Amino acid sequence: MITQGAREWFMLIEVTPENSVVLRQEKEHDRYLVDESETHDRPMTAGEVDAALTDYVNSVKARATKK
Repeated sequence: MITQGAREWFMLIEVTPENSVVLRQEKEHDRYLVDESETHDRPMTAGEVDAALTDYVNSVKARATKK
């Protein structure tokens, strides 16, 4: 979770032998601005998980500094 003032960003990646689920949320105070998930029909590799997390963190940092 990343926080800045009243804003929170959250990402969860769950990998099972059968699939992967990626959950992204962005919240300001008690209101969700983004609440989305995606399911992949195969397990993500460790490299794919690392890349997804890095991309998300960089995206959040870029948007947070614009405020």
